[in-house]
Amino acid sequence: MNETKNHILWVTTWYPNEFHATLGNFVQRHAKAASLRDSITLIAPLPSDAWRIDVVEADGVHEIRSYYPRYLRFIGALIAYKRALKNVTVPIYAVHGHALIGCWWMLLHACLVMKKPILLTEHWAGFHHRDERRIPFLKRMMMKLVGSKLTQTLPVTTHLGQAMQRLGYIQSFDVIPNVVDTTLFKPKQDSTNPEFCRFIHVSTLDDAQKNIRGLLNACAELRKHTESFHLEIIGDGAITPWINMAKQLDLYPNHVTIEGEKPLFEIANRMRNADALVLYSRYENFPCVIAEAWSCGIPIISSDVGGIKEYQNAFNGVLVASEDGASLVRALKAMIHSHGNYDRTIIRDFAVKHFSEESIGKRFHEEYSK
Repeated sequence: MNETKNHILWVTTWYPNEFHATLGNFVQRHAKAASLRDSITLIAPLPSDAWRIDVVEADGVHEIRSYYPRYLRFIGALIAYKRALKNVTVPIYAVHGHALIGCWWMLLHACLVMKKPILLTEHWAGFHHRDERRIPFLKRMMMKLVGSKLTQTLPVTTHLGQAMQRLGYIQSFDVIPNVVDTTLFKPKQDSTNPEFCRFIHVSTLDDAQKNIRGLLNACAELRKHTESFHLEIIGDGAITPWINMAKQLDLYPNHVTIEGEKPLFEIANRMRNADALVLYSRYENFPCVIAEAWSCGIPIISSDVGGIKEYQNAFNGVLVASEDGASLVRALKAMIHSHGNYDRTIIRDFAVKHFSEESIGKRFHEEYSK
């Protein structure tokens, strides 16, 4: 590859760390993709028990995790960020932030003090939701100030970009979606059982967003019509309340199993052996797990929220209305009988084209080269 590599400084407060292994893992995956064509240094100020800087090379990304005592809050984060900057010795071409709600102040520093072009990739689903109104007024104003100075905004969906425009945070945008490791998430080779459907759900298990209660209630209703299904739920949130609910609905463990956080390779293995992914969220952008499911060649059932419909089509799954339990039950029932009709190769090829590391890395490089 003869393209000129740009040195881009990535900044974020959402990043996997010793206290939260899955926090901002979508940022880490984006960084890996971007590093295929450009040189990426990433700084993440993170709350901890003491001051410490961890510098590692991971998947082509120069990661600087700068920890600070959590009781110092914003002042600690600011000091940690400045300490991390001292470890950046290569000239910076541009600064790329991830999630405005956390990185706005680092982008403002990059623009006003470092005098560098600033870009933003936005992931936060709160712009679709009342969470945005809970941001303190002064912070909202500062976020909008930074938004007015952005060289480019790159939300993961059109729906998210439009929400940010409507709320006055940005003026224009271009979409670069979430990325999936298509070498890890790949289809299995053996055929499926057309008379039985193995559903999988992977999320944070946050009921306010993911509607786990509604999903379990739909499974209880589905069981009145058929026994030919099993739902595997995997999440990095509290699982005991949902196990108890599944037991009360007489679903656990024969029709529903619920497990805690798993490493990515295990998620890929479980997804590869499933027949369909099911999500019933109240709001979303475009969850990584959907791209991962498609990369494994399996269809999805999802509520029609956020930017999911920007990529869903008749060949890769179905959408149902959010909070419409009857529609979800009908979709689950139909998937039991139709999952074998989906062409895994077509679904897989779609995922590679739109979400592979090569595809996303090329998109980032194009933005940096403008």
